[in-house]
Amino acid sequence: MLRNSYSAGLKPVLLLGLLAVALQPLQAQQTVGLFINDPASQPGYTLFAPNRYTETYLIDNAGREVHSWSSAEQPAFAAYFLESGELLRTSKAPNLGSMNAGGAGGRVEMLDWDSNLVWEFEYNSAEVRLHHDVEALPNGNVLMIAWELKTAAEAIAAGRNPDNLGNGELWPDHIIEVEPDGASGGTIVWEWHVWDHLVQDHDSTKANYGVIAEHPERIDINYYTNPNQASNADWNHVNGIDYNAELDQIVISSRFFHEFWVIDHSTTTAEAASSSGGNSGRGGDLLYRWGNPRAYGAGTEADQQFYGLHDARWIEPGRPGEGNILVFNNGGNRPDGSYSTVDEIVPPVDASGDYGTPAPGTAWGPQAPVWIYAADTPTDLYSRNVSGATRQPNGNTLLCAGSLGIFLEVSPDSEILWEYINPVVLAGPLQQGAAIPGGVLSRQNAVFKIERYAADYAGFAGQDLTPGDFIELPAFGGGSADYPLVDTGQDTCFDNSAPITPPATGAPFHGQDCQHQGNPPVYTDNGNGTVTDLVTGLMWQATTDQDGNGTIDVADKRSLDQALSEAAGLTLAGHTDWRVPTLKELYSLFLASGKDISGPDPQQFIPFLDTSYFEFGYGDTLAGERLIDAQYLSTTLYTGQTMNGDDSVFGVNFADGRVKGYPLVEPGGGEEDKLFYVQYVRGGADYGQNDFVDNGDGTITDLATARMWQLDDSGAALNWEEALALARQRNTEDYLGYDDWRVPDVKELQSIVDYGRSPQATGSPAIDSLFQSSQITDEGGNPNYPCYWSSTTHENETDGSWAMVVAFGEALGWIESPPESGNWVLLDVHGAGAQRADLKAGTPGDFPHGHGPQGDVVRVYNHVRLVRDLFPPSEDGITDLRISSGGPFIQLDWDAVAGALSYNVYVSDDPFDFPEDPAFSVPGSTWQGPNDGAAQRFYRVTVLR
Repeated sequence: MLRNSYSAGLKPVLLLGLLAVALQPLQAQQTVGLFINDPASQPGYTLFAPNRYTETYLIDNAGREVHSWSSAEQPAFAAYFLESGELLRTSKAPNLGSMNAGGAGGRVEMLDWDSNLVWEFEYNSAEVRLHHDVEALPNGNVLMIAWELKTAAEAIAAGRNPDNLGNGELWPDHIIEVEPDGASGGTIVWEWHVWDHLVQDHDSTKANYGVIAEHPERIDINYYTNPNQASNADWNHVNGIDYNAELDQIVISSRFFHEFWVIDHSTTTAEAASSSGGNSGRGGDLLYRWGNPRAYGAGTEADQQFYGLHDARWIEPGRPGEGNILVFNNGGNRPDGSYSTVDEIVPPVDASGDYGTPAPGTAWGPQAPVWIYAADTPTDLYSRNVSGATRQPNGNTLLCAGSLGIFLEVSPDSEILWEYINPVVLAGPLQQGAAIPGGVLSRQNAVFKIERYAADYAGFAGQDLTPGDFIELPAFGGGSADYPLVDTGQDTCFDNSAPITPPATGAPFHGQDCQHQGNPPVYTDNGNGTVTDLVTGLMWQATTDQDGNGTIDVADKRSLDQALSEAAGLTLAGHTDWRVPTLKELYSLFLASGKDISGPDPQQFIPFLDTSYFEFGYGDTLAGERLIDAQYLSTTLYTGQTMNGDDSVFGVNFADGRVKGYPLVEPGGGEEDKLFYVQYVRGGADYGQNDFVDNGDGTITDLATARMWQLDDSGAALNWEEALALARQRNTEDYLGYDDWRVPDVKELQSIVDYGRSPQATGSPAIDSLFQSSQITDEGGNPNYPCYWSSTTHENETDGSWAMVVAFGEALGWIESPPESGNWVLLDVHGAGAQRADLKAGTPGDFPHGHGPQGDVVRVYNHVRLVRDLFPPSEDGITDLRISSGGPFIQLDWDAVAGALSYNVYVSDDPFDFPEDPAFSVPGSTWQGPNDGAAQRFYRVTVLR
């Protein structure tokens, strides 16, 4: 059912929602594709499979597409080009069940040069599932990583602590070697299981009991570093596999053990399940492990070298460092901050493949890597997951910072010689200049790892390697995006505390949110579990009840990694392109008509979300949560760190009406992942992108939202009433040539936050550098940037004494540390770009330790940046015109108003000077016309209905 505020009668409606459209390719800031191609780069062709797309690409060093393969499903995750000329890739089976964590696939396929499927193998059931990586062997067989299901009873019988079985099961890893058989299927000719090589010191009555430090060759069934892993069925999270033909050994990387393991492949399957046999004489026991000696009782936290890792692999024979092991060290939660490195290890191995055995309680060598690549400022490069690295024949190292989609080739002295950013996201290739969807640390253009092949590689024999075009699309419209803002829905006016009659022009408190109505929310319930927002064009999941049991509770919450994985496998209403929303997408659903949870009466609570369309749940009090724990997840990660140095992701709390950066792990010093409600979204991938123009007259226009802003802010801190009065005063002065300035509502204000900037990351406020921002000295005596008032009241159960603010500097709070100690510490508790509330009037000194559970600083006096509509709305307040350009066409779409019969379209080079006669009249709801090559056109449309 369509719900909106428009009448159905026939009448002319003058639409002045005007947008500028660039009609020819313009110079846009580069965001994707090739950035550096130094002559010292290793020649060849680079293969990559975007994690969220079904195409696999081969590019030359100039960033041009040489070839691509098309597949039916996304990868899961690895892809390799074989000497035989086929593409070997993992694939997401269409029927993934409950055994579904990061990297789950269940299927391996082989494609010929023309993308024909020549072989497939599925290992995918309720008991086993392939994931992450594969390795082609010289004999034509394929090594594969898989989980196998162990019940709680089986795990306890093997010595697992029952307290560490939160999922009621365990998925230890195993490796299978598959001999391909025909076009579909294969024979498992060898296997190795973690489950056959366990040790534990928890229960002396159970199998495998022993002293951990006396058995470095075995795997502690109760080991974990992150408390969340204690109840995580994906216990080892093996994510990479490599084979050494000379030694007949395998190396695998375990992210959750923070180490790699080397095992003997020369065994039979029976020997691999034992501790004897094979070239080593040790069966399937670990021959060598490195990265975290704590995992086998041989060190402390200070001895840990890896912090999450991917893609442990030997350096190939004939390449500098041959026989050494390269690892992509993701580096989350290092003691000195989160950053990624590539580490090269010299293993203590002799010619026979023996690594020796360390004395009990001592670690295998070496003490440290022989070579490490890190960014000049290490924290500038942090790939939270996936990723990999290979040594090139010329001694350079090719690496993939996977979660960022960044490919680098670096010299031995760490000079960047080649740089490329994957331009392919869930919807396909981006236009050059377009922002990459997703957060700073986890973007839609993520790639598991990359490979480079020389021009004379055997697989290329007889193939055409003529380079074609760039994968990314040309830049049109200067990279501008359609970013229509949805009104806050606040229709009540307030003074400093109570509701009031809307103030007259010039009266105190005039000019607040309730007196300016923008695009009203217009939703369509599609009747299939989805809701379409007709203003933004986004389609939403109608509920956060992810397990479908009819109750929204803690079981429906997901970590960021879980949500990204779940979205990638979600099929809903016939669509498979669901994603976790960005913060600006998620905030488009925010309504300021809610009431904050601040009193004892739940009947008075009103969510900040339209619950007539979206199912909503407060925190799960039956599971020990607070009612306020209704945080919704986005993919927008904070470029700084909150609290005590926590990597954080922004979310919207529709229970308390705020936005903040939430640590990715729960507080308390552990590593348990923070869980959120998730509302998946699809469509409108460009939503949230600004298109700023400095007008050179003290104003900045955002063509994407059709708003004009002050270039400068107020320059002084004001209380809320004074901020509203400043706008009225400016209008009497025809400030900068206009008399319709106002204090922005909170969604307008949040629209100009640049979440790629922050004081910690860029030494600047979280706003585009075109804007001038005041600097303040904060409550800790440190330089900072202010919060800005919105015209939107933050209503709670008691009154309307608070108004919404957006922090463009650090969002500070006072934390008592340790609790009950009387020692108060001032921290960036929410992150630059957070939306909070501040007291409209009063004395800041009355709040020496802030307000609320995290001691939000109460300032009372904040800065203000005024805004005006770029084009005044029509009498009906309709501003829903969609104008887009691409290739040779200009297209106008009218999607939101039913019953439109025709357009009269007026065209001008000047947004304020239109001809009296229309340029053309258009029946129906869509017009597409030729691109006449003009640099810019403005449109005014009269809609007849």
